[in-house]
Amino acid sequence: MGPCRRCRPSTGSAANRVSYRASRAQPATTFRHKLSQQRRISLYSSLHDPFTLAIATFDCEIHTTSPRPGAAATGRYVKHAVANFLAFQTGWLACVLSGAHGVPLVGTGLALALVGAHILSARNRGEELRLVLLVALVGAIWDSLLTAAGWLQYASGVLVPGTAPYWIVAMWMLFATTLNVSLRWLRGRPLLAAVVGAAGGPLAYLAGSQLGGVVLAEPVLALTALALGWSVMVPLLVLLAQRLDGFQSPGGPAAVQPRGSA
Repeated sequence: MGPCRRCRPSTGSAANRVSYRASRAQPATTFRHKLSQQRRISLYSSLHDPFTLAIATFDCEIHTTSPRPGAAATGRYVKHAVANFLAFQTGWLACVLSGAHGVPLVGTGLALALVGAHILSARNRGEELRLVLLVALVGAIWDSLLTAAGWLQYASGVLVPGTAPYWIVAMWMLFATTLNVSLRWLRGRPLLAAVVGAAGGPLAYLAGSQLGGVVLAEPVLALTALALGWSVMVPLLVLLAQRLDGFQSPGGPAAVQPRGSA
């Protein structure tokens, strides 16, 4: 049996040039011939051209990659991303309002419940839990530095003077749940992630101050520090989430689904 048409060299008279069909419309499972790498290499050994040999081998590898998920899988992911975003907004609002009214345990409890549900829905719960805990640690240190500097002041939930309240740490845990779902689109876009962080970070604290959850004692310094800090942290946290991805399916990033999805 001869080689498959995707990997067969052309028989033109021009100096042993090889052309390959670039169409990738058919999925890998429809190929009749699955050549091993050893067969592909031996197939082109007569060309005596290392560059062409490398290109031919790479071309065969490209055509044996897994296909993209269908519309149904994409629709499930979009619904999951929207639900994830709404859960974060709900938990964020509950934490701020409960902190502003002196009952931070209420918002913290809801936030932890949402985080728990998120982790349970992950395909790899251990990786997602590690991500949440690491982001919580980063957030606790960052907000504690701003609090110790006197730029941020909180009315409730502070266990140790000069540190961030525990409901803020719960909000950071909530933020971690978005990195592999509703904020997944920031992957591979570090500049855009920096812009999102520089704008979204200060706006979130400014909104929190309007609701009474936090006081910006030094507004200019605080907002400037928040913009700079978040512009650095968001790209780094997106990269960390890519390494600790509890929602990546065996099919790869494009086939991300929560636990239990087909």
